[in-house]
Order: sequence, then structure tokens, then C-alpha cells
Amino acid sequence: MDILEIYSALDALGVFLGVVFLFLLGFLLFGVIVYICTGLAYYKAAEVEGIPNNWLAWIPIGNSYIMLRLAEKNMNLLFIFIASMASTVIRNFYDTGVIINLISFGISIWSIIVSIQCYLVISKKYGISPAWFIVGCFIIPVMIVPMIMLYNKAKKIARGEATLNTIEHDKNNEEW
Repeated sequence: MDILEIYSALDALGVFLGVVFLFLLGFLLFGVIVYICTGLAYYKAAEVEGIPNNWLAWIPIGNSYIMLRLAEKNMNLLFIFIASMASTVIRNFYDTGVIINLISFGISIWSIIVSIQCYLVISKKYGISPAWFIVGCFIIPVMIVPMIMLYNKAKKIARGEATLNTIEHDKNNEEW
């Protein structure tokens, strides 16, 4: 191998690492944007509905609490989100068996189902198309749109330009 081939290989490696760095930087920037949009939306909606400690919208488990309160769901469901987060951390950092992985997967699916139910109630309450929230559960970039819509609707309600829709309670709403 002569010196030109070595420089060429190093140059290609540098380009590759540069592209990977830009991709990771873009991914991080997008994550921060989603976090800010979600935090603002939950904070403003909690403020409109008079939920105490609306600053919890900025804390990972706290925003699940705010989501459950906005959807008027049973607060015991918060343990599903805590268990989902804990099982994911345990599964990623420790060598767990198949049974633990299946339990973690089941808890994660359960938390997604509860989130979808909450998003449906919140979207009805604030007059936002439920499709945005449901699609946003599975395609993270789309999640920015309903959070911005929720934030804007909550601002209008706070200024008195709009009203909050009432939701009908059914027996299944509290059992989940």
C-alpha cells in the first residue's frame, strides 16, 4: 500500500464520520424540537384545565401524568409508563432472558395502548383530529403537528376565544 491509498482511505473515513455526525446532530435537534413542542402543549393545556404543577409537562414521567389528567384517566395508569421506562432501561443495560424481554415488550405495548386512548380523549376534548395523534404515536415527526395544534387551541381557550369540549364518561374510561 502506498501513501496515496492510505490518504484516500482516511479521506473516505473522514467523510463517512462527518455524515454520521451530521445525521446524529440532526436527530438530536429534532428530538429537542419534539420535546419542546410536547412540553409547551401539555403545559398550556394543563394551565387551561387548572391542573396543579403544570411544570411537570417538562419531566418525562411528569408529562405522562399531565397526559392522564388531561384525558381524565385513572392515575394508577401512571405505573404502566414507569414500568415501561424501567423495563426498557433494565433490558438495555443488563443481559436479560427471553421472558423478561417479552414482559418488557408487553408493558411497552400496554403503554402505547393507554397513550392512544389518552390522545383520543384529548383530541375530542380540544377539537383536534384524532388521526393526527394516532399517527403521531407511530411516526414521531408527525407528533409535532398535533402538539402545536393542542398548544394553539389551549391558548385560544385561555384567552376566551374558544371553549373546551365536554367528554362523555363511560364505564371503561376509569377501568383502564
